Amino acid sequence: MDVTKGKQVFWALLILLVTAEETFASRVTIRTHGDLWAGTDSDIDLTLSVISLSGSTRHIGCNFPCERSDWCEALSEDTTPCNDFNGILKSVAVKNSGGGTGPSWRVDWGKDFTVSSVRRRMPRSSLCEDLCLPYVGSETEAGVSTVKGIDSTLKSVDCIHRSCVVISVLQLPYREGSGVSAGAKTSGVEEASIHSITKLDTGGVVNELVDHGPKAEWETSFQGPSSTDWPRQYYIDDHRIGVISAAVDWWLGRDGTNVMDGTVRCLDGGISKDSPKTSMHDCKKNVNMTVKPQHGDRLYFRVKSRNGGYVKIRNYDGTSNYIVNPPVYFSGREIAHTAHFTFDLNPPYHCSVLGSCTDNMLDRGTAITKDAHINLHWSGWRDDDSGISEYEYEVFMLASTGEYLQERQPAIAGGKIGPNVTEMSIVFNETGNDKCHIIPGVYSIVLTVEDSCGPDNGNFISARRFLIFDNNSTVEVDTSGHSMWVDSGASSSTWLTDLQDSSGHWHKVVVKWPGHFYNHLHHHNKFLNPIKDHHPPISSEYEERTGIPPETRSREEIPNVNGIVLFQTDWAVDHEGGRSLTGPPGNWANVTDMVEQQALDIPRQDGDTIRVWIRAYDVMGNVAEDNVTVHVDSSPPTVEDVSLSHHEITGLAVHNSEDLFDMK
Repeated sequence: MDVTKGKQVFWALLILLVTAEETFASRVTIRTHGDLWAGTDSDIDLTLSVISLSGSTRHIGCNFPCERSDWCEALSEDTTPCNDFNGILKSVAVKNSGGGTGPSWRVDWGKDFTVSSVRRRMPRSSLCEDLCLPYVGSETEAGVSTVKGIDSTLKSVDCIHRSCVVISVLQLPYREGSGVSAGAKTSGVEEASIHSITKLDTGGVVNELVDHGPKAEWETSFQGPSSTDWPRQYYIDDHRIGVISAAVDWWLGRDGTNVMDGTVRCLDGGISKDSPKTSMHDCKKNVNMTVKPQHGDRLYFRVKSRNGGYVKIRNYDGTSNYIVNPPVYFSGREIAHTAHFTFDLNPPYHCSVLGSCTDNMLDRGTAITKDAHINLHWSGWRDDDSGISEYEYEVFMLASTGEYLQERQPAIAGGKIGPNVTEMSIVFNETGNDKCHIIPGVYSIVLTVEDSCGPDNGNFISARRFLIFDNNSTVEVDTSGHSMWVDSGASSSTWLTDLQDSSGHWHKVVVKWPGHFYNHLHHHNKFLNPIKDHHPPISSEYEERTGIPPETRSREEIPNVNGIVLFQTDWAVDHEGGRSLTGPPGNWANVTDMVEQQALDIPRQDGDTIRVWIRAYDVMGNVAEDNVTVHVDSSPPTVEDVSLSHHEITGLAVHNSEDLFDMK
């Protein structure tokens, strides 16, 4: 080796190999150290000792030419490929045939991520490598002049083989009980600390705890390389990789202070670094809380799991066969996810209850209808903490229980819809082909608003409205058992002996019709009776408890007589025996107090005929009409010619009682 005067060169030799199932790409790099000066005009030769898959050893040579002046000098670098080989690197020998002092050097082994075709071929989740680490102490030889041996060998290094663990895949879904669930799943691949797994924070809202406290439930799995991606090499005697530990840390926060905390470990099945679980590791642990949560408290869970395991290597360094080295433990990686749950103990509300908004909490349209198409609208619902999660609408038919109407289970129609939906159309089927079959009756519509503590068991508030649907009943007239009449001063007849002048002096005309008009369907099924509480009860601000048709149908009883909600009267008078009284004149007057009679001021004189018409309305607007006629005659009878008659002979006279007796 020729030495350039005044220069001493220190060499650094970095060998990078990439191995795959059948193809091993290799690259050798020489780096010089420029703190001293030296040079060489001779090649640097490498000899690689490789153990093949069959167990035999073979030697592969390659070299670095140092013919150019800028090669193999200070701060320079060059690479050259060695021949491809298939096996495990056993040792490296570095030689230089030139004269002079040999350069100092070191051998490092690592992953060549830049040129490896294997990396492009293999899935990221199954990427793995076998590292030949530097010989202990070789790093310290960099920068120290090394004297050549007799055969020009500068240094021979035996590689210590160690399998790498650069893949960490943890799947960590979890959920918290008591009707509250939060999920977080992640899958990441960590390659020699190049890629890190990002933590995921999940927030939720809860509204209750069961008696034994919340339950932390999470699942952990490790998915290592498959046998296809990572074929088991002959030098691997045994290995296991999986989940070796799991736990949950929890704490309850209130106004920025932790009022309670704890840790629950999950080592079910005896998992450890010597017994990693290679399949799914399920954990279900109750958290014992001695402090009752308050509205606004936050419950934090930090579920964590660690993977790890071991590998046992067959050591072929002996003179015959091999021995199994003690297990080498993988450091593994811990994956943790944090979820917090805010306790929301307040139900949603409508802005009209706590404010002055004009939004309609539940509009079902006309309360009294003959149309089977119901259009629901709502707006103005709020939840300041967790927000609105969903709306649920239900339609119930009401049935009589005693003197009250009550919702009959189950609902004949209903459904759940998202928080952005504010209307729904319901079409009832009148043919009876499905569960939405509807018959005339009283119905309630319940809108339940649930916050995001759900689904199905969050905080909720309900609003209720009522309607009457009837498209076929009528008002009937009973002409057989319940008649109409006009009461005179003395008796009931078609003659009226009481007069009244135009100033209203003397008697009124009293018309009576008890039981004469009725709606059998409404009366028999008590359509107009009061309505019982909902179960669970609904606050008075969220249902109509008072109000009568035509404005609304509320829980209040609708005043009626036999299903009739309104009577009207009209009358007319003539002096022609009623021949001109062909129809009501149209001066209808409502009968007050829902009684089946009316006293009318009707001016009249002898010889007049009075006709009174009565109309009866049911709640649907159906009407029936009937009338009664009376004649006016107030003159008393007179006696003008009184005589006795006997045997059709009139004008007879008698003189004593005996004569009168004989006339019998």
